Amino acid sequence: MSETILKLQTKLERANQKIELLEELIEDQMRTIYSEQEINKKFAYFATYSPYPVVRIDGEGIITLSNMAANEYFKQEKLRGVAWNELVDMNLAKIDMTKGYLQHEYHVHGKDLLLCYKNIPELEVINIYGFDITDSKQIERELEEERARHIHSMQMATLGEMAGGMAHELNTPLGLMSLSIKQIETCYKKGKTDMFHDIIADMYGTIDRMSKLINGFKTFSRNTNENDFTFVNLKKLIEECIEICKMSLKDDGVELFYPEDIRDISIECNPTEISQVLINLVQNARDAISGSESPWIKIEMTYGDELVIKVIDSGAGVPPEIEEKLFVPFYTTKEIGKGTGLGLSIIKGIVERHNGEIGLDKNCPNTCFRFRIPVLQNIGAFL
Repeated sequence: MSETILKLQTKLERANQKIELLEELIEDQMRTIYSEQEINKKFAYFATYSPYPVVRIDGEGIITLSNMAANEYFKQEKLRGVAWNELVDMNLAKIDMTKGYLQHEYHVHGKDLLLCYKNIPELEVINIYGFDITDSKQIERELEEERARHIHSMQMATLGEMAGGMAHELNTPLGLMSLSIKQIETCYKKGKTDMFHDIIADMYGTIDRMSKLINGFKTFSRNTNENDFTFVNLKKLIEECIEICKMSLKDDGVELFYPEDIRDISIECNPTEISQVLINLVQNARDAISGSESPWIKIEMTYGDELVIKVIDSGAGVPPEIEEKLFVPFYTTKEIGKGTGLGLSIIKGIVERHNGEIGLDKNCPNTCFRFRIPVLQNIGAFL
C-alpha cells in the first residue's frame, strides 16, 4: 500500500510539473508588452502548435479565434462566433481581470481542463489557454481513495482499542441510573418527594455525559469525505471529543486538563476529521508519557478568525533528530506492531485540507502539538 501511494504521488508531481512549465510559458510569453502585431503573431504560433485548447474572446465574450484542439475538446466544428459562456458555465461579467491573469478547472466531455485566462488590454480581448489535467485529476482521485482507506483503518484501530472502555463507561452510568430509580421508589414510599429534584438532576447529568460519549463515538466513526464541510457547534464537538479522551486515558492513570469555558460558536469544518485530529493527538501524547511519573495531558484553545488548539503533555519535548521526521509517512518511534507511522502524516493532511497548519510549539517547556484552522473555510466556486 505504501508503494502504491509513493508511485501515485510521483505521477502527480510529474503531472503538476508539466502544468507549471506550461503556465510559465504563458507568463514568459506575455511578460513583455508587445505591439499588436507581435502579440497576434505569438498567439497564433502558440495556438497552432498547442495540443490543448487555445481560444480568444472579445469584450462581449464572443469567440473570435480558436485552434483545432479547442474544436475537438468542445466537440464543435466551428467555435468562431460562439459565446464563451455557452461552452463554459460561467458569468464573464463577474471575472475580475484587474490582475491580468486567473485560472479555474472545468470538466468537458469526459476531460478535465485547467483554463487560464490572460487579459490583453491593448487589444481589448482575453486569451484563454486550456491544459488537459485529466491524468493528474485521476491520480488525485486515487490518492484520495488511498487516504480514505488509511483514515478508515486508523478509525477502526482507535475504536477497537477503546471498545472495552466504551462498554465500561456506559455500564457505570447505567448502574448509577438504576440506583437513582431505586432511590426515587424508596423516597416515594416514604413520602420524601422533596428529594426528587436532586435525584432527577443527577440523572440528567448522567444522561448528558452518556449522550456526549455516544455522540462523540458517532462523530468519530462516521465515514468521511474531504468535501463534507459544514457548520458545527464548536462547544458540542470539543466536549464530545473530551469525553472520549477522558475514557481512553482513565485506565492509564493520565490526568486530563481541558477548558471548561469552550465558546459556544459555529465553525466550518469536517467534524469527523477534526475529532480525529484532536483524539489522535491526545492518544499519541498518552503513548509517549505512558509509564512516566504523574503523567498529564492538557488541552488549550484560543479563538479569533482562527481556532488554535494545543495538546500539551508532561513529556520533556521531542529530540531535534526526531522532530524533522514526525510528519513523514511511515516514520514511527513506536515498537514494531504498535504503530504504522501514518497517524501524524494523516493528521497533517487533514489540517492542511482545512487550510490550517500543525506542528510542534518549541516555546513550550513540555511536549506541545499545536494546530490551527480558520473558523470559516471560504469554500466556494471559482467565480
